Amino acid sequence: MDDRRRPATSLTKILGWLISLLAIGFLFRWISGLGSDVWTTIADLDAGYVVISLVLFLPFFGFRALAWERISDHAGASGSRWPRWRTWALSELARYIPGNVLSLAVRYRGARTSGADRPRSILALIVEALALVGGAGLVASFTLPIGWYAMGAIAVTAVAMLGIWLSPHFIRRWRPEAANEPRPPVVPLLLMDTLAWMFYGFASATLWLAFPASDAMSFSTAMGVSVAAWMLGYLSIITPMGLGVREVAFVALVPAALGAELASLVAIVTRLGMAVAEVIFFGIVSWLGRRS
Repeated sequence: MDDRRRPATSLTKILGWLISLLAIGFLFRWISGLGSDVWTTIADLDAGYVVISLVLFLPFFGFRALAWERISDHAGASGSRWPRWRTWALSELARYIPGNVLSLAVRYRGARTSGADRPRSILALIVEALALVGGAGLVASFTLPIGWYAMGAIAVTAVAMLGIWLSPHFIRRWRPEAANEPRPPVVPLLLMDTLAWMFYGFASATLWLAFPASDAMSFSTAMGVSVAAWMLGYLSIITPMGLGVREVAFVALVPAALGAELASLVAIVTRLGMAVAEVIFFGIVSWLGRRS
């Protein structure tokens, strides 16, 4: 790494951890309001819903990996599916390192080694982020209660899709000879990421059903809040996997009747459930990659 970039990278990591730790501190402060009821609530979780939730998280990662495959194909990459999915899954796990630098580097390197040139590999990262946010905004807009949150989610989707549509112009700035650079497949990408977010919402809301107080929030609202919170955590960029930011956003978006204490606990349990499913997904694609 260029020595001139080391201080900036280190500062990004420090800020990422600082923001996450402060946010997690607030969450545990809220959870402490439950007192000894915390462990009672966890012990009372419905194991059946927990298992179903873990299974539903897997298609979330699968559709996202498929979307990345389509994006990198458009960028000129090629190769067997499962090794490429394994690289993508590894880059997702690397997002738990603050700054997201390693995660982006793994994705970029994967695209480059699969045949994509430098400008297209960089653009692939941007297109993936836009499609991801666009799909999340679309799902959130249909599942959140009608209001400013839903309208904001629609606006986010529109801006993200416009960004993908205009992306060839960025390539032309790097490679003027690419006058006929085709646009990325906007509709298929939006469809794949929308399906991914639907499964994420289903998984999160199903995990919510495992809690004894699940009647305090509807299934669709739990879906919308979970997806919107994930999107806000993703946009925080420098925090490791949106750690802390996503959970605080979840607490802010849930109905007030749920209470900050229980909402914080739900947010953290959902985070843990997704992390377990992510490791399982990585194990599955690694196994498939070795067999291919």
